[in-house]
Amino acid sequence: MFKKLQSTILISVLFFSSILCAQTLTITPNGATEVSLQGGLGSGVTQIDVTITLADAPDTFTGSTFLNLYPPTGATTNATRLRSSDLSAATATSVPGSGAGLVNLTWEIQFLDTERNAGLTSADIGMSGYRLQARIFNINGPGTGSNVNSGFSLFTVVDEPVLAVKDFKKDKEISFSPNPVTNIITLGDEVVSESYKVIDLSGSTIKEVKGNSNQISVVELSAGVYFLVSDFGVAKFVKN
Repeated sequence: MFKKLQSTILISVLFFSSILCAQTLTITPNGATEVSLQGGLGSGVTQIDVTITLADAPDTFTGSTFLNLYPPTGATTNATRLRSSDLSAATATSVPGSGAGLVNLTWEIQFLDTERNAGLTSADIGMSGYRLQARIFNINGPGTGSNVNSGFSLFTVVDEPVLAVKDFKKDKEISFSPNPVTNIITLGDEVVSESYKVIDLSGSTIKEVKGNSNQISVVELSAGVYFLVSDFGVAKFVKN
């Protein structure tokens, strides 16, 4: 009777320990849920802005981690991936987990760098419901077969840079003129910000402006399409 009770207690402890130490894998979009083809069709580079978090991984974790983009419908297998990235534990930020020998790993991802199978095409631009999922294989060591999948995060395919807008206020439209512009952008008084950024189509910051002015000089910019980023959001403009 006593041995049976010991076994029951041991099984219960192991069961609840496995629950408390279960690994979870999550995807958090940083702003708009969009993937951008601005990197170029067929180049394998797709711009995105997400945070991947793995909670309570073994501190010896060396498992294979993949971030995969799948079509809106159908199976989610290696054969149906459109774009992906391989994530290394060495590139993650690590903090202690919920127990001894456990860590929480975080990846900040800005690009899916590998084209898979059919890839993305111009026909995908403007379409929504594309499924982004993180997958980890052999989380407890080589050959263990212990795998963890995140849930799906749904994304729209666009052909413009993905800008992180998680800290922007969204309660006002950015009003400005003229557009196209040759020399000076004039903003409406209601959307004047303490700072601005001008970003090109590759997502690179071309110019930063400090101060509460409602006029921004863009005379030095080459002709093309740009984005003006302020505290209130993002506005697209054309430079003559």
